[in-house]
Amino acid sequence: PDNEIIDYNTKLSGVTAEDLKNALPSIRDVQAILLNLFSADTILIGHSLESDLFALKLFHNSVVDTSVVFPHRLGLPHKRALRNLIADYLRRIIQDDGKSQI
Repeated sequence: PDNEIIDYNTKLSGVTAEDLKNALPSIRDVQAILLNLFSADTILIGHSLESDLFALKLFHNSVVDTSVVFPHRLGLPHKRALRNLIADYLRRIIQDDGKSQI
C-alpha cells in the first residue's frame, strides 16, 4: 500500500499485516484493472460500495448498494451489516471466524 495501514480490520476482512507485507499490485494497478473491467454504463452492485470506491479513489455513477436497498430500521446514518442481511435473506452465516472473505 502507498500509505501506512492503521487498522486491518482483521476480524472482518481476514487480512493481516503479513498478508500485505510484499503486496502486489499497487493501488494504481488495481485502479487500471478495474477501469478496464467496467465502463460508465456498467452497474456496480455491492454493500456499502462508497467505502470501497473512496478507498480506491474511484467515482462511479451507476451503483446499486445493498446498504441502501435494505435500509436500517433506524434510518440514516445507520446501515445494516452485510452479515445480518445475508443471515436474514439467504440464511447463511458469513464474517464470523476472521478468515478472509475474498
